[in-house]
Amino acid sequence: MSSTTFGPEALPYPQPSDAPDGPGAFLALIQKLVLGGVQQFGTYAALPTPNPSAGVGFGGQLAIVTADPNPGLNGIYESNGTAWSLILSPTTAAWTPTVGNVATSAVQARYSVAAGIAFCSGKITISAAPTGAPTITLPLTATVGNNGKVLGTAIMNHSSGASIVDAFAFLNDATHVGFTPKFSSGTPAYVQQGVSVDSTHPFAWAAGDTIEFEFQYNL
Repeated sequence: MSSTTFGPEALPYPQPSDAPDGPGAFLALIQKLVLGGVQQFGTYAALPTPNPSAGVGFGGQLAIVTADPNPGLNGIYESNGTAWSLILSPTTAAWTPTVGNVATSAVQARYSVAAGIAFCSGKITISAAPTGAPTITLPLTATVGNNGKVLGTAIMNHSSGASIVDAFAFLNDATHVGFTPKFSSGTPAYVQQGVSVDSTHPFAWAAGDTIEFEFQYNL
């Protein structure tokens, strides 16, 4: 991981050569235009240890990471004096969540970060009927204390096209999101949030069925 720490100094004038060209150039331009000159520079295996007395933000500690093996972790970090938080990533990165309560044949997922919020989307293709409400692991740890909070939406699709069911994406814990249907294909059609998912609910699942999702959460 490569990072640069810096603090408030005179803002340099942008030059024609400063035009963005890819994520690295984007981060360099942000540094020049917004964050000021470089105070310290180095290449680290991890982010440097925060300075407890340096404060936060423009008057304290900010770091740019440009070479993390996970592109989604490259970006601008802010320290509260004890830990770093990713506040902006210029890229949308793929991640492979671990799926719980259902076997899968394919998993596609991407995320990005802005203003300390992770934005996630993806698609799960199942290979066998679920045994409970499907869950996935998050790309980054969520703010604790919001368990059960609805973070976004999902769609449960039967491969035959006979059933398409709206669902909630909710925070299971700091590292997992779960999916639960808003509606059932049975009678009555409406069921309460939190209805159990099993081999026949909200419809009779089969290999090739999918769950598509989109949600966001606070880091």
